[in-house]
Amino acid sequence: MKYEVKGDKHWYVFATQTRRETTALRHLQNQGFHCFVPMFLKSNKSVYNSTPRPVPLFPGYGFVKFDRELENWLPINSTRGIKYLLTCSDRPIPIPSSVVSSLIDQVDENGLVSFESVFKIGDKIRFNSGAFTGHVGKLEKLDDKGRVQVLLKLLARDILVKTSVNQMAHA
Repeated sequence: MKYEVKGDKHWYVFATQTRRETTALRHLQNQGFHCFVPMFLKSNKSVYNSTPRPVPLFPGYGFVKFDRELENWLPINSTRGIKYLLTCSDRPIPIPSSVVSSLIDQVDENGLVSFESVFKIGDKIRFNSGAFTGHVGKLEKLDDKGRVQVLLKLLARDILVKTSVNQMAHA
């Protein structure tokens, strides 16, 4: 399933009830809202079952797109599976569309976020946030939760830095 990002509407964040992300997504879509709950394949390390299963990338949260000036967004807060829409002074807080767009760009043909499709071991990457902003390193390890290990050369030494995939971009 491919997701579209277009129009003048903005993305907003909603909080869900515990483990009710897909329920909230389904009910918001039934109301005509354009929404996105990024999912990824997580390896299950259970003794009884080792089959990977899709789980939310951000447990307890999802994204919904609408025009808060023209659309009635108040029903979102009473939608099944939803706790609340993130607001400030009773107005939904828009998030940068680039955040959701970058996640949507990483969705594969199965509707799952795949970090491997964006970054590969050995890629040169640049930190775009955090303590190492602007530094360039080599991607050493990438796991299914979006955590990475990057080899940086600092002060004439190689240092292995553990971080999140959302703090980096291709160099």
